[in-house]
Amino acid sequence: MMSVSSRPYYIDEAEGRALAVRGQLGLGSDASGNVFELMGHLGLNVVRWPMRADGPDGFYIRKGELAVIAVNSDKRLGRQRFTVCHELGHHLFDRQSCIDRDIFDTKNVPERRANAFAAYFLMPREGVQRWIERSYGRGQRPGTLDAATMVHLGHHFGASFEATLYHLHNLGRLRQHEVEELKKVQPERIARRMGYDLAIEEQEWGRAVLPPDFVRRALQAYASGDISLARLAELLRTDERSARQLAEEAGAEPAAPAIEDIIDEARRA
Repeated sequence: MMSVSSRPYYIDEAEGRALAVRGQLGLGSDASGNVFELMGHLGLNVVRWPMRADGPDGFYIRKGELAVIAVNSDKRLGRQRFTVCHELGHHLFDRQSCIDRDIFDTKNVPERRANAFAAYFLMPREGVQRWIERSYGRGQRPGTLDAATMVHLGHHFGASFEATLYHLHNLGRLRQHEVEELKKVQPERIARRMGYDLAIEEQEWGRAVLPPDFVRRALQAYASGDISLARLAELLRTDERSARQLAEEAGAEPAAPAIEDIIDEARRA
């Protein structure tokens, strides 16, 4: 088991930066809430898009000052949350575009550092320790945290079962052979048996979610008459009926053209 003093330098970098960003966002040491929305406060555009279950976890694109994170929404929600934080790690440390086909299948420093950043951002050391002490008392030792505990902990902090196992191992709470044994269980079945409703998570699979600023600009363009309803629907990746309904709900219906504009348009025709 790796002690804190002997761990690689980039793990220390990742944990330190994760705590700094959480502080910047006003987060404590507990669960971080909606991490997709938090990215907007850091100047990042996040797209959640279906790329097939066997597709990449996500990617980070940088062009000049524009930074975009894309997350595969065909993955489980916990994996999506970890992926968006992983890509935030690339944004903070590497600043180079990259595609992450499998965020856990890597041995190079940038990817491991991004994983460590994501883990500490979602599950701060202090928060995990407090949760374990609150749930099981002080003095909890390796070998006493079972699969149900990992499911409960992962749901509390919004992390996938796999990410929770690796992080608890790095925190010295799980031995390597325990991680390997726990990887054999079916966390979804355990979660249902524990009373967790997975319907909300399942509704998130395959969703196409565009950056809020992009949607706002598209609606503004439609309201000002710069784009048609058909173009709005195309930009929002939906049908015209849904696009019109969204525009109405947002109060972005285009104003009726003035009679002079109609006459001028007829003359030009």
